Amino acid sequence: MRLKSRTKFPAGGFHVLVPEAGMKAPFAGSFNEAVQFLYNFRRKNPALVQKNGWSLDIHDIEEDVDLYNAQRMVAAGYLNFVDIEGEIPVQKKTSSGLFRSVANAAAKAKTALAIYRDLFGPEGKVVAKEEAERRAAICVKCPQNDIAGGLTKYFLKEAAHEIMAVAGMLKDMDVTTSQDSKLGVCQACDCPMIAKVHVSNEILKKNIKPDQIAKLDPSCWIPEAIA
Repeated sequence: MRLKSRTKFPAGGFHVLVPEAGMKAPFAGSFNEAVQFLYNFRRKNPALVQKNGWSLDIHDIEEDVDLYNAQRMVAAGYLNFVDIEGEIPVQKKTSSGLFRSVANAAAKAKTALAIYRDLFGPEGKVVAKEEAERRAAICVKCPQNDIAGGLTKYFLKEAAHEIMAVAGMLKDMDVTTSQDSKLGVCQACDCPMIAKVHVSNEILKKNIKPDQIAKLDPSCWIPEAIA
């Protein structure tokens, strides 16, 4: 798990936080500024460096800053900034206490990515923004739109967390509608509509079940989409 780019700023910029030194607020800046900050900090704190086995090699520090910010983006749901393909890296002894549960964050990201691919296919194809807006406008008026129940009413806690990560991915890629805050879970098809309004007709047709179609409200946009 690493950043896709060290020049494109992630949400909030590139951060460095050293909790071992009692830092409460992170340093924020460009990638190079974050690396320089951490390098200077370690040089000025040899006792902490020795105690924690941190590296003073600039390449190691670059990797530490990269991994920390990749984890931060995953935790916030901004997965578009992160390359989470391939093996999860083993945390080196030289890495600082910047990191908390890196492997867990990467595993959750991979699960969210799998859900995303199920919804939008390997190419990540979504419908036009105008069509998503049209669908969303229908959903917010629909009696089947359960906005109060929350995801955990329909999904296990772990799955709800991963669906929220998918929502973060969509927001990061500007795959949104003006109605997102009013979209809940459809009681007919049991789907989070914040994502489903963007799904292509082809994928909808493959995945919706006859018993779910029967429960749809007469005003629903789905029957027309899968016709």
